[in-house]
Amino acid sequence: MRLNRSEIDLFNKVSANILSNPEYLKLKNFRHHGKISIYDHCIAVALNALASSRSHPSVNKESLIKAALLHDFFLYDWHVIGQRKRLHGFRHPYIALENARKQFEVTPEEENIILHHMWPLCIIPPKKISGWIVIYCDKIVCLQEIFHYYGQIVEI
Repeated sequence: MRLNRSEIDLFNKVSANILSNPEYLKLKNFRHHGKISIYDHCIAVALNALASSRSHPSVNKESLIKAALLHDFFLYDWHVIGQRKRLHGFRHPYIALENARKQFEVTPEEENIILHHMWPLCIIPPKKISGWIVIYCDKIVCLQEIFHYYGQIVEI
């Protein structure tokens, strides 16, 4: 899905503070899925979530963008055993939220999206549709990145 001009403007407004933050910029140094950095993955999830939210006018789009950008704000390469936290899949939402709180003001809705984005691995689902949108877009973007890495470009 392509974003329209007002969506691009909103994304740029909400993301400017995050994407210029020195701690957040460190995500460029950590590989996520395939050869994609965590930084690029989070941007892709946020853009896809914004486009996907069109059919849900009640969604707080600013919180959606912000939480999608911060959902994987952990500062280590989970592929490297010496860096990886035990039970990474379960723990990284808490680490991401802790890092987000240190750098930005995070609303309760944004906290909920970040903490529950690994559903169903984390068994408590998100409270709002915005959380479900981030879950869906995170899974889709992850699959695209993995298929691209293994030589099959997939457009979903």
